Amino acid sequence: MRELWEYALEESLQITEISNCNFLMIDSVVNSKQYKQKIAEILFEEIKIQSLLFMNSATLSLFSTGETTGLVIESGHGLSTVTPVFEVN
Repeated sequence: MRELWEYALEESLQITEISNCNFLMIDSVVNSKQYKQKIAEILFEEIKIQSLLFMNSATLSLFSTGETTGLVIESGHGLSTVTPVFEVN
């Protein structure tokens, strides 16, 4: 994955100063904490990014509609999820 991320940043996006990059990593609700920690370790220690934010794909899908509360149903090849999202005041 490290090589893929470096290629995407340097060759495809032509980013010359990766140390100034902020990352938004779209994440699934089924990924473990250890998985996220390993990704963060690679991005911070080997690629040297500036900051990293993991966001749930269901939450981002709901926010893209302009809503902050709702039920998001995502269905794909081999995995379907139903995620309630609500705004706490």
